[in-house]
Amino acid sequence: MRCTTACSTSARTPRSPASACPWSEWGTGTPAACRCCWPTWSSTATSYESRVAGADGVVLIVAAFEDEGERLLELYGEAADIGLDVLVDVGHEDEIEWSLEQLDPDSFVIRNSDGNGTTDLERTFSLLEEVPAGIVVVSAGGVRDREEVRALERSGVDAVILDPWVIGEGVAEVVRVLRGDAR
Repeated sequence: MRCTTACSTSARTPRSPASACPWSEWGTGTPAACRCCWPTWSSTATSYESRVAGADGVVLIVAAFEDEGERLLELYGEAADIGLDVLVDVGHEDEIEWSLEQLDPDSFVIRNSDGNGTTDLERTFSLLEEVPAGIVVVSAGGVRDREEVRALERSGVDAVILDPWVIGEGVAEVVRVLRGDAR
């Protein structure tokens, strides 16, 4: 999956454009996402702009649409209609329940951060119980070693999103270690 070029820390707080995102090509065809490249959904044109820019998918953060469920439904539909994969970002059981009832998503990003700087992988294990079989699950944040990746794999998680610390450590080397390719 290619990242889009509009970065934000949430769906409403834009940062500078990501002209050189280290995760610009995933290459595997597996749904994945990059925290530094979540598109900013400020207008309906954004989904079309993302598609034209080469994005294969977008992340919709349920919490960012707390009081705007209809808007989230609209954006989800628009993205799907133009062929974008949509990953639905959730961090709580009620967000999963709402998403399953309203959106019927193919994939979830389970956010392991509580928004206050605390990251806990147990959130993925706990919330995974609420996700029906057959839905792709991506665990976002908190992964730092191979054993954590293995535990997530065993529990049914399909992919992980790494925190920004990997850039300082060297993305290629960290990925090799987490995949178990390093010796």
